[in-house]
Amino acid sequence: MNLPIRRGRRAERRARRHLRRRGLQILARNLRARSGEIDILAREGGVLAVVEVRQRAGGILAADLSVT
Repeated sequence: MNLPIRRGRRAERRARRHLRRRGLQILARNLRARSGEIDILAREGGVLAVVEVRQRAGGILAADLSVT
């Protein structure tokens, strides 16, 4: 497995761990459809969260800037 794939998988594991610690329930991961992929599908109460994980260099500020 090449380095970018390993980094991406590691970033997704970290994101799932972060969401669970915040109280979200992970419903699914890496859902594929014709239109693309959803990295993480999570729920908190009645709120459904669709999460795209992006690995960024540059520390926490770079990560904060990539949230949409």
